[in-house]
Amino acid sequence: MNVNSRDGTLKTAGRDLSAPLSNVAIVAAEDLADEFSQHFPDGRSPLDQFPASEWIRRFREVGYFHHHSGWTWQGEGANRVPVARHTWMTFDEPAEHTVVYRLAMSGFERRISWTDEPDFARTFGPEIMGYHHTTERLWCAVVPRSAVLALITVERRAGGTYTEYIIDTTNLPISRVGS
Repeated sequence: MNVNSRDGTLKTAGRDLSAPLSNVAIVAAEDLADEFSQHFPDGRSPLDQFPASEWIRRFREVGYFHHHSGWTWQGEGANRVPVARHTWMTFDEPAEHTVVYRLAMSGFERRISWTDEPDFARTFGPEIMGYHHTTERLWCAVVPRSAVLALITVERRAGGTYTEYIIDTTNLPISRVGS
């Protein structure tokens, strides 16, 4: 978190917020992250609820944040089940430029959910969303800091984490990876 020690204001993604960081700001960011992420276990897209332009507006209104979500687990192997969820927020600035990936059918590459892990991007549809289309392709973009709206890091049942990048793809060059 980058907090100005003189006046307590928060600097995020190169922007200074005029008010000191408050519980209200943290709750707004957590609520937005939870609302955005709630669709994935059902195999739905957040864009089923709102168009990308509305999500982008809402994320820009809250300001950049990094939402972390983890679990307290019980059991081992196939019997491992989550028993308690815990979340926390950080507000460190994203990198100046980030390379991100998205698996999508042609025409869906401009959506706002991306990852910095190409191997995870290839498995996101089948693993998280529960579907697979043979026409999906891997897409790549080099994203400037100003287009990174939020990061959402989630602990995976199999161990490890993945980070979803919420990206404003407006006017962003996007390339198809491979053939």
